[in-house]
Amino acid sequence: FASGLDIPSGLALSPDGERLFVAEYASGRIKTFAILTGEPLQVILTPEGPGLSGLAFSPSMGRLVYSNDQAHMLVAVQPATDCSMCGSPHHAVQTAAFNRAEYQ
Repeated sequence: FASGLDIPSGLALSPDGERLFVAEYASGRIKTFAILTGEPLQVILTPEGPGLSGLAFSPSMGRLVYSNDQAHMLVAVQPATDCSMCGSPHHAVQTAAFNRAEYQ
C-alpha cells in the first residue's frame, strides 16, 4: 500500500474512512494516503520532531491527536483536506483529560 516510510509508529483512519494517517517515529511526520488508491495526499510536519508514537481521531474535537514520547506531549491537529505539503496548525494538549471511549 505504501512504501518508503521512516519507522511507521501509528495508524489512524479518518472518520469518513477515506484517508489513512501514518505516523513516522524517526522523522516526526504524519503522512496521509487515500484509502482507495494509496495515493499520498498530505504530509504534516510536526514541530516536536522525532518520537511520534501513536495516533487517534477525536470525534468530539474533530482533530487528529498524536503522542510524542521524546517531547512527552499529546498534540491535537486539524488535518487539511486539500494540500499536498502542509505545516501543521496544531496546539499542545496541556492536560490530558480525554473520554477513553473515543479511542477504543
